[in-house]
Amino acid sequence: GQVQSCPSLLLEPASTNIMTSSESFASWTKNNLTSADNFGISPDGTKNAAKLTESSGTSAQYRANKSVASATAIHTLSCYVKRISGTRTAYIDLGIVTGFFNFDTKSIYSSSGTASFEDAGNGWYRIRLSHNTAAATSTAYVGFGNGNTETYTSTGGAEILFWGVQVEALSYATSYIPTLSGASQTRT
Repeated sequence: GQVQSCPSLLLEPASTNIMTSSESFASWTKNNLTSADNFGISPDGTKNAAKLTESSGTSAQYRANKSVASATAIHTLSCYVKRISGTRTAYIDLGIVTGFFNFDTKSIYSSSGTASFEDAGNGWYRIRLSHNTAAATSTAYVGFGNGNTETYTSTGGAEILFWGVQVEALSYATSYIPTLSGASQTRT
């Protein structure tokens, strides 16, 4: 007899990526870093990942931020990261909670939020950060950490690729929903 294979469906809840610029950092506010859009090959196989480069600074923060419009809820920030050079951690922040992904130890730390990651292959990791109580999230931040510290002194030069920044009003991250038109996008 023949073995019949059954098709399967990936069932996920409807969700909205309220981050209006998930792959381009042109419209983000940059503090002590520079960005280059369409620099590297992202997990989707195209050259649409942005390179963030740490600048020098004294007792500074090295991050890009963008406003998001959200109601009071538990939110999750997720993005894909890949180290190019340097020893910095990848930093993500929802304003209320912060997370730091260490490329060397393959670990993620958050002092008050819930953080997790998955290996996305080819040096890429999807990192996720949720706050544990309902709150309005007005800004999302991504950038560089020095270990688990967001304020430090640096001579600059570290480089990390970022791609697929997503903010959802859920306690976990769903699969990536691109927002390329400058508007939020919903997957139904």
